[in-house]
Amino acid sequence: QRVVGSLASAIFSEGGAVVHGSHPSLAPALGRAAVDFVKAGGSREALTLVRAHKYAKTQEHLTEIELERAYAAVHIIPASPPNSGEGLLTMREWIIERSDAVVAVGGKWYGTNKLRAGVPIEVEESVVRRKPVFLVGGFGGAVKGMVADSGAILARLRNGLPEEQNRVIAEGKDVQWLVQQIVQQLKRLPLVRETVPSGRM
Repeated sequence: QRVVGSLASAIFSEGGAVVHGSHPSLAPALGRAAVDFVKAGGSREALTLVRAHKYAKTQEHLTEIELERAYAAVHIIPASPPNSGEGLLTMREWIIERSDAVVAVGGKWYGTNKLRAGVPIEVEESVVRRKPVFLVGGFGGAVKGMVADSGAILARLRNGLPEEQNRVIAEGKDVQWLVQQIVQQLKRLPLVRETVPSGRM
């Protein structure tokens, strides 16, 4: 959570925006960064939290969403019956399509059921769509497993960095250094979208 919160804060401060799939393991860190940013006069549109419809149905979900809207834009992806798994795939595609770059951190299931691990699917989808990707695997999870299993992914990230530097980032554990490396490279890439209503990058 530390690297995610620090990265979000740095992106917000540079005029960028973050889109996230509301996973409970990382959403709190993003929320804290967004709350601090909004308190400092920033726009709540700097953070977009995306939810599949099945996580926006109960009273508990609705209460969470109401609280999140104080510091973030919340987007709910409509259900895709009858297969709820399609709804999650749609959410991943929605996020990737609207993101200019992707930073992958952590992820579950890779060591026990690779087919269920969502982060590798998101990384591969991002690469196929020619999005710049940054892998942060030094803190474990599916990203670490991906890099260990197939270092070839490091040559396909399209983030403007050589494979060797991507490996150092993928294996790094110094949060401040990682955030600096990723944000500085994001600033070098042509990521500005003039059509975003808020005018943010």
